Amino acid sequence: MIRFTRPRLEWRALGQAFYNGSSELVTQLSVGITTFLFNILTFRYAGADGVAAISVILYAEMLLTAVYMGFTNGVAPIFSYRFGARDFEELRRLVRLSLTVIAGGALLSFSLSHLLAEPLVSLFLPQGGHVYELTRQGFALFSFTFLLCGFNLFISGFFTAISDGRTSALMSFARNLLGIVFFLLTLPRMLGLSGVWLAVPAADVTALLFGTFLLVSRMREFKDMDTAQKEIRLTDIKGRNA
Repeated sequence: MIRFTRPRLEWRALGQAFYNGSSELVTQLSVGITTFLFNILTFRYAGADGVAAISVILYAEMLLTAVYMGFTNGVAPIFSYRFGARDFEELRRLVRLSLTVIAGGALLSFSLSHLLAEPLVSLFLPQGGHVYELTRQGFALFSFTFLLCGFNLFISGFFTAISDGRTSALMSFARNLLGIVFFLLTLPRMLGLSGVWLAVPAADVTALLFGTFLLVSRMREFKDMDTAQKEIRLTDIKGRNA
């Protein structure tokens, strides 16, 4: 029977939820900071037209990366279930399968970003004019991020799914805040406005290297734990047979 009862706060569970969601906190904070820097730098190098161009590019990025977010959020409960069941062999298989799907999506989104560059930009700006050309040129450089960002989003989401909020937050911080801010402060000094467009792809490269190290290390741990579980089960079987 379902009935009303006095709620009881479980502070430990709430604290764990806050801790595990820290990567999303880092992501949302970084969006505000990096958007502020993008606006300052594009205005410095291209005036108001530059601010309009980066706004359109960031909106187009949301459209093309939404599929990664949807996929990562969709498979997260499966990873959580397998991790809770300590089914590490299946968990590793699902990670490999997911990375294959992400790789295919990366090639598709990168290709679409070039094939559909003009229609995407035309959703926000009329064709012709300085802002349109500036946005189209910037998007051609910015689009290299679509080859890599899906992997970074997935790795961060994977660690959140297995309740490793600290590693997930480190991954988000490396890509969304530290990486983008660093390259926004350095690349434009060397490349001018092109450096602004390339800041996010450069951040994705460094974040992917860091994320690959984290993911491979965790997969090795899972493999060792799976081997240990199999040895324990084998020992139990031998003991019962004896």
